[in-house]
Amino acid sequence: MSKQPSSRGGTTKVRFMLLEAEGAESDLTQIFSAIQSAVKPSTTIIQQRLTAAPVEQMLVSDGTDGSLVEEYADDDLVEVDKPQRNKPKASRKPTTPEVLDLDFDADVSLKSFADIHNAIDSDVDRYLVIAAWFKEHRDTSAVTTAHIYTGYRTLEWPAGIEDFGSVLRYLKSQKLMASGNRGEYAINHLGLAKVKKLASGG
Repeated sequence: MSKQPSSRGGTTKVRFMLLEAEGAESDLTQIFSAIQSAVKPSTTIIQQRLTAAPVEQMLVSDGTDGSLVEEYADDDLVEVDKPQRNKPKASRKPTTPEVLDLDFDADVSLKSFADIHNAIDSDVDRYLVIAAWFKEHRDTSAVTTAHIYTGYRTLEWPAGIEDFGSVLRYLKSQKLMASGNRGEYAINHLGLAKVKKLASGG
């Protein structure tokens, strides 16, 4: 028997079932179990995507007490690399150049050559004078930090420069020297002209 009355507030559906059975008690128990299984509400599965989460999650009802079980979809897993800390590079301290075993006293000696350039007032000037002496009186066109350092020690000039290569690099940037092989610097005509102006009466 089914009755579907209409109302102003909406539609209401009412179903009334009448079951009549006759038989042994054990048979009736099985019939009641089958009816109970038929009318028991089925488990509801709810899926929901959380767009704000970094990994998509599926929320599935366990069908018992309404609690939600959190699972992750394998296709949506994102591998996140751990940030690497950049270790500061250790500053490389320049080493003291070696002392070369050369003849600085034969004519023209380095000291006599330096003495006529009495307008020297900076390390830039001293580097140029030593480089010019090696080029003009020792047939050595390219010098290294060892040549400069040995010249400083021979002339007893203050040799407390932290990086002897820094002045050579500066002279190269000023186009007063040119570099060839690694660590070698050759004074050019512009550098020689500057040395000439440092001489007495120049």
